Amino acid sequence: MSRLPNATQFPEKGNEMLHLIAMPRNCLRFIHIKEEFYKIAAFPNVIGTVDCTHIRIQRPSGAHEGDYVNRKSFHSVNVQMICDADCLITNLEAKWPGSVHDSRIFRASRIYQRLSLGEFSGVLLGDKGYACETFLMTPLTDPQTPAQQAYNHAHAKTRARIEMTFGLLKSRFQCLHHLRVSPDRACDIPEPLHRDMEFPEVWVGANGAPSLRCLRGMVQEGAVERSISSGELGPVGPLRRN
Repeated sequence: MSRLPNATQFPEKGNEMLHLIAMPRNCLRFIHIKEEFYKIAAFPNVIGTVDCTHIRIQRPSGAHEGDYVNRKSFHSVNVQMICDADCLITNLEAKWPGSVHDSRIFRASRIYQRLSLGEFSGVLLGDKGYACETFLMTPLTDPQTPAQQAYNHAHAKTRARIEMTFGLLKSRFQCLHHLRVSPDRACDIPEPLHRDMEFPEVWVGANGAPSLRCLRGMVQEGAVERSISSGELGPVGPLRRN
C-alpha cells in the first residue's frame, strides 16, 4: 500500500479544500444532499442518516475487558457514522466500547451538540434505538393510519443509506470483520479507510477488491442492498474506542 498523502495534496473544490469526514459548510452542498435524499422516497429535509456498527476486536486485557463485550457476546468497538445519500461519510465517532448503546454515543457526541444548537438546517434519520428529537427523526413504533405507514416506509427506505455505507466499507476493507489489535488502535483505523473510499488511488490493495467506482455503481443498481439483505457482505454493526 502507498502511504496517505498530506492534507495539502488533496484536490481543491472551488476555493475550499475538500475536507474528509466533515459536515458540509455551505448551503449549496446541503441543498444537494437534501435533493438526493428526497429522490429516494420523497422524505424531505434530510441531511444525513445515522447509525452505529460494531467492529470485532481481539479480547483486550485489563480491568475494562468486559466493557467491550457487546449484546451479541463478542468483543467490539462501537462506531457511529453519519452518511449522505451518496454513501459518503460526513461524521464519525470512534471511541466507545461495544457495550455502550448507540443512543448514548449519539447524545455524547459533538455532532449532537451542534445539532442541538441549530447549527444545521435539516434532520437526521435514525432507527428506533434513538430518541426522537427535533433534528432526529425515528420510525413510529405502531403505525396505524395509511399516512403513518407511508412515513415509516419512506423513513426506512431513506435510512437504508447508512446500512449500505456499512456494507460498502466492510466489503472494501475485509479487515473490519475482525481487527486483531487493541481497542485504541482499532479506533484509529476507520478514518484512513474512509479516505481510501474518497480517494481510491491513495491505497492500492493486492486482493483485487472492487474499486470505489464499481461499488458506487452497485449502490445505484441496488446490488449492494441485495447483498446486505442476503448476508453476502458480512455482518453489519458499530465501532468504538476506549
